[in-house]
Amino acid sequence: MNPDNEAMSGARELDGVLGTALAVAQEQLTDHGGLMPFAVVLENQAATQRRIEAGDDAPEDGEPSLRLVVVAPEGDEEDEVDGEETVAALIEAVRAQRDDLTAVAIVSDVVLTEVDTDAVHVEAEHLTGDVAAVLMPYQLGEHGPSWGDLEGDGGAERRVWTD
Repeated sequence: MNPDNEAMSGARELDGVLGTALAVAQEQLTDHGGLMPFAVVLENQAATQRRIEAGDDAPEDGEPSLRLVVVAPEGDEEDEVDGEETVAALIEAVRAQRDDLTAVAIVSDVVLTEVDTDAVHVEAEHLTGDVAAVLMPYQLGEHGPSWGDLEGDGGAERRVWTD
């Protein structure tokens, strides 16, 4: 693959996990009124091929598949969930799988203190080094969330494919 095509493919894959992560987060907030941190990962071709050969749940067309990754929050049902701890656990879970992945998006619910609103935060990373992050402000109302404008977040950094 030539470098230009590889860069375009990487950008498409990064956009794919980012867009899927946003859509799932919006669905969770609409259906449940809340959002637990989760990740959307794109498997690489080798991982997909292994699942096909093993007869595991793999896409019929053999294309790499998107999967959700979740971790159980610490504590019991009465405890307040620490989103930062859950995100850290998600990153560790995804790092353990990174040899089978091409792109990752980590989703969390954050508070934008400067404008006093909640937001969905999505931080995406591609194995080639590309990163992107977005914020989708929202307010929960009687009839579900109302969405603000999607904003870029310049604070994205590599957290999965490091070292």
